[in-house]
Amino acid sequence: MNDASPPAWPITIEEIASRWHCGVRWLKLHAKSVGLGRRAGRRILFGEDEYNSLYQSLPRPQNRQAGSPLLRHLQSTLSR
Repeated sequence: MNDASPPAWPITIEEIASRWHCGVRWLKLHAKSVGLGRRAGRRILFGEDEYNSLYQSLPRPQNRQAGSPLLRHLQSTLSR
């Protein structure tokens, strides 16, 4: 999936990890701890609302830099 194309909902946790440049294992543990995502066979799926809730539940770094490439990428992903 190309990052420029809008996602087709629902999307998998692997797609989210790829977009956010984070580890799938960590993201699975975090999603489970906040009670987001639903299983479809072996896959964990997220609708658009769950995706936004997952983003909002991410831990906030103490020294958040507005110019951070990861922060800019995540903000642009959510604004789509």
